Amino acid sequence: MVDAEEQPADGRRSTRWTVDEVLAAVAQAGDDAAAIARTVSAWATLPNFRITGGTGQTYPSFTVLADTTYTTGAGLRGILSLYADSHGSGPALEVRVNEMCNTPPYNDPQARNRLTADLHALGIPRLDREDVLCNKRPEIPLAELSHGRVERLLALIARWISEAGAHPERRVDMPGRRRVDLDVARLTRFLEDDQACHDLRFYFGVGLGPGELPSFTGGRFELLDGNGDRADTCNRFTASDILSIEMLSVHLPPLVAVDLLEGALGEKAAALLEQIPITVPLWDDGAVGLIRGGGPADALWRLLESQEGVGWVTAGKLLARKRPSLIPVYDDVVRCAFGRPKEIWKALHNALRQDDSSFMTVLQNLMKRAGIPAEVTPLRTLDVTLWMRHRPHHTGHGCGGLT
Repeated sequence: MVDAEEQPADGRRSTRWTVDEVLAAVAQAGDDAAAIARTVSAWATLPNFRITGGTGQTYPSFTVLADTTYTTGAGLRGILSLYADSHGSGPALEVRVNEMCNTPPYNDPQARNRLTADLHALGIPRLDREDVLCNKRPEIPLAELSHGRVERLLALIARWISEAGAHPERRVDMPGRRRVDLDVARLTRFLEDDQACHDLRFYFGVGLGPGELPSFTGGRFELLDGNGDRADTCNRFTASDILSIEMLSVHLPPLVAVDLLEGALGEKAAALLEQIPITVPLWDDGAVGLIRGGGPADALWRLLESQEGVGWVTAGKLLARKRPSLIPVYDDVVRCAFGRPKEIWKALHNALRQDDSSFMTVLQNLMKRAGIPAEVTPLRTLDVTLWMRHRPHHTGHGCGGLT
């Protein structure tokens, strides 16, 4: 392992840790820890699981992803992470209870209470210290998983996987059943009513006096420091870009942020940004080659999303900052409001071009009625309108969508 003083400046490995490397690092803590780690890795076997290694320099790790057949995005859910050294306290197993509790049928309060009661009944001190587990990702020292506790924990997780996979709500997002195109007529009804105009004005703080701040920090996302696509910074990520996504309630892990600003990650991102013109909006013919699988926008999204601690939402918001007319701001609330389309970029491209761009005309009319800043794009107008409308009613993975 590389000592802390000898870490590369970007703090990341160029390759992911392998399972064998992680197990060897855990074994340094003793035979009991090594046996528990081997039990976890042996349990996570194909075809129901995939193990992916971490890239942290000083903490060898891997994450176990489970296939519940309930695919809201990637289809595999990270449920366990094994760390050879957790914050200097020795090896630990992170259990993503928050993910488990948000997956049908465990998004139901009764099922959720049963799950957390079963977790508490395992007799694991780290879990017992949490009165409320459902929003937590507790890291359990491996020393607390001896005497059969790890086997009982894994059996409980196996039951969760089985019940989640058997639940009928999983069909909402199964490949081949997810909506391909957007329901433009339905979306238009929401965009043309008075609430859409009111929500946009409230979100962006239209009409506020000098020194008054809008109620939503997201209203500063595209305005902060002159936006992310201005000529002098359009092809590189800046500190202002990283700060701007904080306005949307997401953040980058510090090491990823430094890598994006000063390291190899930033260089790779810049090379891809150079291939994505700032003059091509999503509704243009030329957008197709940029957003297709393997295209530069897709490649940049995958590069960012693959970084440890960066999910699909954060990766998308970073792209939306740099190419606001091409890439939408997209999170779980907006995805649900859209009806969970299979390929959102392609679906929006088609929607904005159909019927002689009538949907685009509806968006432009709404922007004029609301009087929002000129820097706000039609894509952002649509995302904010849907987010404001659906956010108070969104219930998570089992949500029925915008009504």
